[in-house]
Amino acid sequence: MRKKPFLHPDQIAKHLAWAIDHQNWTPDDWRKVVFSDESKFKIWGSDGRKWCWRRVGEAFDPRFVKPTVKHGGGRIMVWGCVTSKGVGRLHLIAGIMCAPEYVDILSTDLLGTFHDQDLDPRTLIFQQDGDSKHMSKLAKRFLAEQPFSVLPWPSSSPDMSIIEHSWDYVDRQIRQRDVLPTSEENLWEILQEEWAKIPLDYINKLYDSLPHRVQELLNVKGSHTSY
Repeated sequence: MRKKPFLHPDQIAKHLAWAIDHQNWTPDDWRKVVFSDESKFKIWGSDGRKWCWRRVGEAFDPRFVKPTVKHGGGRIMVWGCVTSKGVGRLHLIAGIMCAPEYVDILSTDLLGTFHDQDLDPRTLIFQQDGDSKHMSKLAKRFLAEQPFSVLPWPSSSPDMSIIEHSWDYVDRQIRQRDVLPTSEENLWEILQEEWAKIPLDYINKLYDSLPHRVQELLNVKGSHTSY
């Protein structure tokens, strides 16, 4: 069974309403959107299932065993963003992120990304999910003072956010390295390297997929999609 967020009937209705509102957006319209999110990375790999080809009797061969350690062996949480020009800045979150830290990330790393990529904030639309820190009075006040608009975002809809695929891409690249991370500091260094190497062609394909995502969301009447 595929893992998907649990959806209440009212959430499904809101997803459908959101899809109707955005059904006529073109890839160029979506390229105005800056997608953002937080993500967790573990030293000893992701939480997902890993597949391999093996012969009978090789189940416990070291080549086909996924090592685990107590408490995951260490992990880091990061914030990042993606624009039509590629990946933006990454921010290492220390401990549990609070509203003031989130606003600091926006003022430093989000606006810094706009500067790095020579983007005019007046032409952009910012996307974030409904996390409590994102919806805090402090964050809302900061965003209200900015020249860019904020994209309305339905709850429990990661399949509509292309940055989720960017996180998955980076995690796969990390796990394919000849030398895997050995500490949280090492993981942060490697993560920054792999993040910066995400091809622009890959990002473009994600943006191009957005009208198809919205159409599929319409087809399933606001329920789960294949993305």
